[in-house]
Amino acid sequence: MKNVDRYSLGKRIGESGAAAVYDATESLPGGIERTVRLKVFSADPAAQGRLTREIQALTALDGHPSFASFYGAGLADGAPWIALEQVEQTVQNLLGELPGASADVERLLLDVGRGLETLHSHEPPLLHHDIKPSSILVAKGGGYKIADLGVAGLATEEATYRRDMAPYAAPEVHSSEFGRIGPTTDLYALGQMAYRLSLGDKLYRAQFAGVFDPRATKGEGEWHNWQAWHCSAGITAPPIAELRKDFPAHLSQVIAKLMGKLPAGRYVSATQMLADLRQGGDVAVVATPPPVPVRAGAAPAKPPPFPLAAKPPAPAVGPRAAPVPQRPPPPPPRPTAAPAGAGTQYWVRLRDRKSGPFDLGALRRQVRQGLVSRLHQISTDQVNWRPAGTIEGLFGA
Repeated sequence: MKNVDRYSLGKRIGESGAAAVYDATESLPGGIERTVRLKVFSADPAAQGRLTREIQALTALDGHPSFASFYGAGLADGAPWIALEQVEQTVQNLLGELPGASADVERLLLDVGRGLETLHSHEPPLLHHDIKPSSILVAKGGGYKIADLGVAGLATEEATYRRDMAPYAAPEVHSSEFGRIGPTTDLYALGQMAYRLSLGDKLYRAQFAGVFDPRATKGEGEWHNWQAWHCSAGITAPPIAELRKDFPAHLSQVIAKLMGKLPAGRYVSATQMLADLRQGGDVAVVATPPPVPVRAGAAPAKPPPFPLAAKPPAPAVGPRAAPVPQRPPPPPPRPTAAPAGAGTQYWVRLRDRKSGPFDLGALRRQVRQGLVSRLHQISTDQVNWRPAGTIEGLFGA
């Protein structure tokens, strides 16, 4: 058994960014021993930068019930280490084929939400950047605590997202077209994690069939498929309450709002989410339409004269009002030419992956399934490529 400073290393239980994580025992005065979670970083400058960042965040948040307790840090044989509160499980250990209890999901949102509320309340706001099941500890009392603050930083700083974040990374992480990274980015990841825990892996996979389809991965894993799904603004996961009849409607609505594809459709802050959780009742889930590409030189679209959900005002009726003549129905429209794009064959490319040809209908189906997003490029001749978002009628049609 190897020793690191005053800690005796036990079983290696995993990795956290640039650090290896161990069960360890600390020898205290009086012959007392305490079990800890020891993170041992490599000696390279990038790892030491993560160490410094994590220590800064831990010391600022130490004592908060939604964060793992910080015991100490140091350097042993050139390798930096951090000692943290030991826990038996993370949310990753709770994931399984069967759905999680709604009470556990609500407790997860409350506990992690309080932690993010504190983190985001710094001026300027600090973001966690790495909310996922393995970063959330299951405390001894049954609550949840946030760990792995090695990539936490300011909203204005660029963060590195690894592939294990793929199911939880918000659209703005992949493309600035969706807006700026901010507190809602952490909330999106929290919503995605709660969605998975609520459904259980069997039902969860069924909602993302295009992502998990082995024929679509082509040996590259699910990363590219998740990226395409997150960036397909017109595609949303069905609400949990539609898939689980025993799931509280208000909790389902909170999670749906956390998972809004565009930041404008999500909660503005963790404080707002916590208020909805405590109040219960219906949650206003705003379906924000995806951005519509405008052709160069085209005039901006005029707003409709009346709200789409309302009828035009009826003519005034009174003693002097003349009857309104009824016009005969218009004749049936004449056959018109095929819509733009009909018969055109398209090829799709993302980095070094290319597929096709597809007609416009097949391409739209792939967009609905989350297999094609605005990150893709599209060509009609495999020579000239343009962003998928410039294809009129492909998104939001």
